[in-house]
Amino acid sequence: RRFLTYGVSGGIAEILIMLVGPLAGFTLPLQAGQILWVNLLTHGLPGVAMGNEPAEADVLSRPPRAPGEQLLNRRTGGRIAALGLVVATATLLAGVYARRWGHPWQSTMFLGLTFAQLAIALALRPRRTSRHHNRALLGAVALNVVLAVLAVSWRPLQELLRTRSLSLAEIVPCLLVAVVAAATARWQTRH
Repeated sequence: RRFLTYGVSGGIAEILIMLVGPLAGFTLPLQAGQILWVNLLTHGLPGVAMGNEPAEADVLSRPPRAPGEQLLNRRTGGRIAALGLVVATATLLAGVYARRWGHPWQSTMFLGLTFAQLAIALALRPRRTSRHHNRALLGAVALNVVLAVLAVSWRPLQELLRTRSLSLAEIVPCLLVAVVAAATARWQTRH
């Protein structure tokens, strides 16, 4: 369920950004290559590492789920949709902010969306396990943060993905998108 929440909420966010973005004045919110890069980074190594996340320590002391309970039930579906909506809204707001101040808005939205999805992977980790128990996930997220930053700072990737350089100050809205996404995902796991 954690992986489903992670993967599908990111897909919903991408769809909403592409559908609502033009209504917010973004002719093409994200390039096709940018969407593919986001998916490669967020569903590649972090997705595999999430699949290797150890079970929570008290998993055997909890009552079992009902045999007929759907994997994607109404409650989980609602959480996924809400998380996707929050990520899309935060990403679009970061783009609006960047455009308002003359910053590269498409690169801001691209990096914000990537950071948000990687932050969700960390936020969805089981609460009752050691923080460093799944080092593969931490390593995968760290590596992909570096690759995401390279996508907006290294000339060959900039040309391939049609991104522009972002200063450290221009990366701040991208980090805020990630914080909002992680906080929402963490809040959902507690309620």
